[in-house]
Amino acid sequence: MQVRAARTREAIIRGAAECIDAQGYRGAGLAAIRRSSAVSAGALVFHFRDKSGLAEAVVEAGSATARAVAEPAVREDDSPPRAVGTLLCALTVPLREDVVVRAGALPARERPDIAARRHDAWTPRLTALAAQADTRGELAPGGNPAWSRRWRTVR
Repeated sequence: MQVRAARTREAIIRGAAECIDAQGYRGAGLAAIRRSSAVSAGALVFHFRDKSGLAEAVVEAGSATARAVAEPAVREDDSPPRAVGTLLCALTVPLREDVVVRAGALPARERPDIAARRHDAWTPRLTALAAQADTRGELAPGGNPAWSRRWRTVR
């Protein structure tokens, strides 16, 4: 039964992601999500109490994928500026190809209260690389690694 429950939960998250990707968080209704997921209303409410909890699950699933991509993307022998480029390029692939990652960005914008989880998937790595580049004197003239602190307050 646990395997079946996990599959159902994944189907709901993917169905919600498809609806959010197509219509945004506000436009994705629970009835459309249920149809997209091919689950009963009972299954939907069993796994997610409300749309907010479901949006949080979409953001978390997308963040987990981004985190899994971000960590191995950077090689130890890369210079920090090259590693930043590699990291950002690696993160574009799931944004383009994975509806859950893409949809996870939408509720994060419409619901700032859950944005931190999405950004925390990759900003710590990017911040560390900027600090390394600064320490090594590899930033472009006028470059400032403090942008990452401002980023955290703006989002």
